This record gives sequence, C-alpha cells and structure tokens, in this order.
Amino acid sequence: MNNEVVIALAGNANVGKSVIFNHLTGLNQIIGNWPGKTVERAEGIFKFKGRSIRVVDLPGIYSLSAYSQEEIVSMDFIASERPDVVINVVDASNLERNLFLTIQLLELHVPMVLALNQVDFAHSKGIEIESKKLSDMLGIPVVETVATRGKGLDILMSKALAIADSARNRHAACANAKAFDFANEKVLNYHPDICSSMKKICDIIDESKINITNHYHPLWLSLKLIERDRYIERKIKKTSDGQTVYTKIQRIIAELEKKFSEPLSTVVTSERYKIAARISKNSSKKVLLSKVKFSELLDKMAMDNLWGYALMAFVIFMSFYGIFKFGEFFSEMLANFFEGFKPIFYDSGIPEIYKDILWDGLVEGFISAVTVVLPYILPFYIFLAILENSGYLARIAFLVDKILHRIGLHGKAIIPILMGFGCNVPAVLGTKILETRREIAIASFMATLVPCSARIVIILSTIGIFMGPQYALAVFALDILIIYIAAFFANKIVPGKTYDLIMELPDYRLPALI
Repeated sequence: MNNEVVIALAGNANVGKSVIFNHLTGLNQIIGNWPGKTVERAEGIFKFKGRSIRVVDLPGIYSLSAYSQEEIVSMDFIASERPDVVINVVDASNLERNLFLTIQLLELHVPMVLALNQVDFAHSKGIEIESKKLSDMLGIPVVETVATRGKGLDILMSKALAIADSARNRHAACANAKAFDFANEKVLNYHPDICSSMKKICDIIDESKINITNHYHPLWLSLKLIERDRYIERKIKKTSDGQTVYTKIQRIIAELEKKFSEPLSTVVTSERYKIAARISKNSSKKVLLSKVKFSELLDKMAMDNLWGYALMAFVIFMSFYGIFKFGEFFSEMLANFFEGFKPIFYDSGIPEIYKDILWDGLVEGFISAVTVVLPYILPFYIFLAILENSGYLARIAFLVDKILHRIGLHGKAIIPILMGFGCNVPAVLGTKILETRREIAIASFMATLVPCSARIVIILSTIGIFMGPQYALAVFALDILIIYIAAFFANKIVPGKTYDLIMELPDYRLPALI
C-alpha cells in the first residue's frame, strides 16, 4: 500500500477550508495554477501518525456543475486524480446551504468525511447540531471543528485516514452502478420519475462500458445528463461508441421532460435542496436568542441604500487616511534608522571616490524603495485582510455591484481593484477570482490603471504641498473617474456578455490571525 495519502478539501467559500489547510501544512505549501486554468492551486505535505499526507485545497465552490473554472477543476480533480478521501468542510452556521454541495459529493460516491466547522459561531447564533444524527443521515463520519483554534483537527485527520484506508481495501473509489440500491436508498431520495430515468440511464451506461465510468460514478453521470450538463455531454460524446449511447439516453430524457413543466436542471436542483433541507431540519435546531445581536444591527445599517454607502465611504476613507498617516510615521522612522548607518559607512575603509557613488546611488536607492513602498503596502494588505476576514468586504462588493455592472463586472471585482491601490501586480493576479475570461480582462485592465500606493504618495504629497489638499483629492478623484470611463469603453470592445451573479454575504466575524 502506498504510504502517502492524498486528501482533498472541498467546500463553499468562506467556510474555513484555507484555515484548516494552513493549520495542517504550515509552511510546507506549493502554490501554483491548475493546468490550463487561471485558478490557483494550493497543496501541502505534512506528517501525521507516521504517514505522509498530501492535502489539496480545492477552490471554494457551491456546486459541481461546470459553470465556472473553479467548479471544473474541483470536479475533475476529485474524479480524475482520485484523492484517497475528500474532506467536505461545512459551515455549521449555514448547514442547509452547505449540504447542497455535500449531496453532490455523495452522488460521486467518493470516500468522504464531513468537517462541521465553525461550531462555536453556530452556537453563538443559537444553532445546535447533533453531529451523530447528521452522520447517520448522511452515512459518512462527521467531525466538529473550530479551525481557527485547531480544535477537532486531530480527530478529523484520524477519521480521514481510516476512511482512506478502508476505501483502498475495498476498491470503492468508483463503484458499479448496480451496487446502488434505488429502492432502499436513505439519503439520495429524488422524485420517483427522476429515479426511474436515472436507473434506465445507469443501465445504459453500465452496459455500454464507456471508459468515462472509470472516473465518474454512473449515478452522478445520469443526474448530470438529466440536467443537460454540456461539459459531461461532450465528455461522453468523445468516448468510443459515445454518440450511440448519448442518443439512447436522450430518448429517456425527452420522455422525462414531458412530465415536468420546469427545466430538468431546475427540478434536479430543487430535489437536492429538498434533501439538504430535510437533513438539516432533522439534525439541527435553532434556539431563540433573547437579545438582538449587534452584528444584526450593523448589517442592517451596512446594507441600507443610504447609510450603507455612507458607511462604506467612511470606512474606506478612514482606512486610507490611517494607512497614509501610519505610512508617513513609519517611513520617517525607517529613514532615520537607515540614516544612522551613513556615518559608519563613510568612516569605513572604502576608497573616498566610491563612497558617494555607493551611498547616493546603491544604498539610497534601496532605502528609498524600503521607506516608500513598505510603510504603505504592508498596512494596506493588513487592512484588506481585516475587511475580508471580518465579512465587510463582501458587503462593499454588494454595494458597488450596480456601479461595476455598468462596465461588465460584478461586485467582487472590487477586491482586486482595491488591491491595485497597494500594488498593481497582485491586483492583476487577484482577478483570477472572477468567473469569466472577459471579466478577468476588463478587471486586469482597470487594475493596471489604478494608482498604486507609491504613485498615490507622489500624487497626494506633491500636489498637496504646492496647491493644497483639496486639489490633491480632486486629482485623485479625476484619476478614478478616468479609470471608470476607460473600463466603460473596454466593456463595449471586449467580446462576450455579462452574466448575473449570486454572491454570498458571510456573517460578521473577528478577523482570524492566520
């Protein structure tokens, strides 16, 4: 048996996957891109109970439908690279919504453990979950965790290793369709007509022996075909005898469509949500809290059509004001620190002819880079991390969605654009979080035009000194307006169309330290 165990961390965005990943792997991480994609791939290696474990942190996704690059790479990794076990990280405070992805992972029939994360936050919201009952209903181990404190991670790893070894022994990574008992299934209970069509499609797939079943479970394939998932349809057509198999399956789906007034993709999605709702209702309960939480009052204000924008402007203004005040102080402190080395340098044994060249050229250049860039970029990214981890950055993205939609972007494009005020390079790299190549192109174009912290310092300080602060702010506002106008025309030129986006608003939290 290969001693290395491969674990995939799968789950929605903002559920704590990356916190678990960082706790487990520490500094032993490799960050890159998925082959042929702009989606970041993070993996790391650590030792546990004498075993070498490779952990892959999959992108945050909400389904296994091939609508985004993140969903495609996650689906293909689980199906093609066959991790020994999938740890599905679930936010305990939003159980029903998170279980929608869990249901789809169960359809894939992969070895799996569920990490019920943020149980402390769920308790603070009056949510109590019976993990034992949840485990019985799902048919997989459930481990309660608090990733920010490392609570429950040892138990989680022990369960994951046990499931991985058990799956290897029984070779259950890709089960035969006939092993699935449609009549007595306890978890994946769909509408009778859908189940009947699934069984027929499974039989066709199983009898045809097309090689796609080496990767994907026939049950999951049948559901994706019923949903008319184009990515899976193309994969089946490319296999030998795939076109014949696809034609047979289409007859079954056509008969099924006659029985529903809505598109089958909507029907299947609805069925999954019904399963998630039933499991959530039977395994958790909400305890009414006696007082209104401060976070609820804050959220009401933050999302208001008037006060929300006022609060956003205040937060951004005060943040940048604080960054530049701190930067000014820190920059002067660093300059004085390095200046203390000048007498020591000039008293050294270096020939006099080289001293001015070396100090004024090489050393002063280094000092200028450090004292101008570091004092402003470092606090900017700390500020951005606080906004993101607290949950307020998602509110800002929601508020600016209407404004950005006019230039072909969605609200969350504000994240890489804001990063541009720190440095343009990571801002362009940050556009990978967007869904389409069109949005990435427009956002990257904007990010290159955004004045970085070094340019902002020159703009505000130079104009402010000679003309006054009001003119400096006016030039800065004009710069932002020009960027918006340029992006407006870019939206007209770049081919493609803007798609609607549903974005999650996470609960407010104290920013994690890791």
